[in-house]
Amino acid sequence: MKILLSKTKYYRREEYLLQTNIIKDGSRCFVVKKAMGEKAWDILQNTKSYYKQNLKGLPKEISLAKPLELNTKNKSVVYEFIEGKTLETLIETDLLNRQFNEAKSKYEALIKIVDSFKGKPKSNEVKGFKKLVANYINPLPGQVLSGAFVQISEITADHIIKSSKDDRYHLIDYEDFLETSLPERFIRFRSELYLINNLQQIIQTIACKEFPIVTFSKQLYIPKDWQKVNNFSEKEKAFYYFLEQKLQNYLNWSILDLKPLLKYKKKEHKNRISLKLDAQRLINYQKSFGELSRIKSSKFYQLWRIYNKVKETVIKN
Repeated sequence: MKILLSKTKYYRREEYLLQTNIIKDGSRCFVVKKAMGEKAWDILQNTKSYYKQNLKGLPKEISLAKPLELNTKNKSVVYEFIEGKTLETLIETDLLNRQFNEAKSKYEALIKIVDSFKGKPKSNEVKGFKKLVANYINPLPGQVLSGAFVQISEITADHIIKSSKDDRYHLIDYEDFLETSLPERFIRFRSELYLINNLQQIIQTIACKEFPIVTFSKQLYIPKDWQKVNNFSEKEKAFYYFLEQKLQNYLNWSILDLKPLLKYKKKEHKNRISLKLDAQRLINYQKSFGELSRIKSSKFYQLWRIYNKVKETVIKN
């Protein structure tokens, strides 16, 4: 048995600390998540029930990474290893190749995946959510409580892998660390925010008449065609940034302040901005350094983006 990759979320509060390892045993690979904090273990013990609960009603093209074994001695859960590429990587490749329609189609697939997990919230979940946002000084946007809710918060493109075996999308992080459901519109916002943040360098670089971009928040731009899919109002953005800040500060050591991101002027660009790199140089950069060079911060956890690198350089040996 060999550890191919190990990652610990040290930015998490001690009670929520989790270590993730990719293990090779013979010819097979597995993902092992080990609890290093008490609350993390409480949550991991419910993995199989989360799996069964969230798998119900999913369309056939969407699935979850299957938990295979619960190890109480090591306080860990073994999951199947999904070979393939993350949805974020697929979108990134389309953008680099100037395949804008294909990139938008995959972005819409991300939103469809979010929608697949939505449901009517239970009364205690709404109560818990209201308690979570009780100190929000403005009235809640009308869409927040009137719409559907989602139990999983990490439905982001870097946590979704398109399998090379069955061609389905597999969500690989679905543990319920928050123990409450969240508005589906917020999960859409979160998915959009993390995607454009991680791809911001490319988005700004390849802006053109065929691919205009507009301001999403301070120093963040979104393709104009993508922006039309969710079309978040300014009131929604303000509340969702507040909620994202609450979630980060609840789980992590660092105190995050996202309010400055709301101070921006709306702009549209049809030419590249701020960066001097062109698409071909970015492609060459990728080929030279691979996925490992683009783990930008622990806040936006990037472990799963290097699945493909591991497969190419280690697993085949």
